Amino acid sequence: MGIKIMDNGLEQSLKRYYDRLYARNAGTNWVERLLNFELGEQVPLILEPGLDYPLLRSRYLSSLIPVGSERIAVLDVGAGNGWASLKLALGDFRVFAIDFSVHAVKTVSFHRDHFLPLDSRSNLSLLQGTVHKLPFADSTFDLVLCLALLQNYQNTMTILGEIHRTCKIGGIAIIETYNRNSLWYPWARRLQRIQGIAYNEFVSMSEFRRILRRQFEIETALCYYFAPPGIWRLPNHLQKVLNSIFVVLDPCFQRIPLLGRWGRMLIAKCRRVGSAES
Repeated sequence: MGIKIMDNGLEQSLKRYYDRLYARNAGTNWVERLLNFELGEQVPLILEPGLDYPLLRSRYLSSLIPVGSERIAVLDVGAGNGWASLKLALGDFRVFAIDFSVHAVKTVSFHRDHFLPLDSRSNLSLLQGTVHKLPFADSTFDLVLCLALLQNYQNTMTILGEIHRTCKIGGIAIIETYNRNSLWYPWARRLQRIQGIAYNEFVSMSEFRRILRRQFEIETALCYYFAPPGIWRLPNHLQKVLNSIFVVLDPCFQRIPLLGRWGRMLIAKCRRVGSAES
């Protein structure tokens, strides 16, 4: 995949979509549940509909963050509703969250001010801005997150270049995107047309690895979330049972040949290597 520059009109279309999404506060109710789990609430054996995917994302993110790395500087690129930023701020990381949607920033600010303990709120700083030219100096952050963002842009390598630039030498980047080989892919493309999203760049695992190797050394890369599309159309009680089963079995599906590459999401832990001049 070559470097592609996103037309300003396409980016504005994407921005309008996410502004409308977060202006309605859509898709943020589960953020409060994840925070409650971090604060010690017991994860139920039978999950509510829609909670399986966020819970898996949170668990896999936790598994990829270096142990004992609290208080390090973290950048969350394209923070969206802020679930990852809030999670890390609660864990005593110093987090800077940036998103191009003013309504996304307002949503994260609301969750920070209403659901984080007082002593954790100062750990999270918010900024509205573009991901194409991050307003931070070179080699600023120990950890950079880029979760479910790349698929929205054509200029993938530009964004990865900014992540590389702002990450410290030896620092970690955790990057997540959607899988083109997933059973969710045709559904996602239809949804894109319905919602009027300007552009989505989906990649396979092999393409994902190849793209990341241009900037980073890959330490771990995996595919996850194997629940089939359309599960939300089932009766509520069946959704709860199936959601819970797929969460438990997700690591098992990864180890099954062929099936292990069909998950909805791709996520990788990468390290920036080389000299400061690279």
